[in-house]
Amino acid sequence: MKKIITLLLTLSLIVSCADAKTFNINGKSVVVEPYGFMNEKELKQDSVVYEMNTGNIVWSVIFSETIVIAFLLLGWELYEPVALKTKAVDKKIEKIYYEFRKEKLKRLNDTIYYEGK
Repeated sequence: MKKIITLLLTLSLIVSCADAKTFNINGKSVVVEPYGFMNEKELKQDSVVYEMNTGNIVWSVIFSETIVIAFLLLGWELYEPVALKTKAVDKKIEKIYYEFRKEKLKRLNDTIYYEGK
């Protein structure tokens, strides 16, 4: 049993999908590593856009019985660096957030109006 768990753990770490990316930040070439819940404070950079790594989530679900593999993949390699933050990206995020809030307020107002009649 211990050999099977060790083998599965080794395989999951070999096939984990999160990769480090190299970006040019402030004129310097910087390697940005993926991070998870356990090492977020050390590795997360504010100037980089991250995405959840669906491959690691799938592997965590598949090996959820072992608990250790899921913990390692989600704890250390959940978010993968995708791109540098730019003003265009910030504006796009701001626009999406504004539209979301606008729709939520509209539904709330419709509910209040409907309940008030």
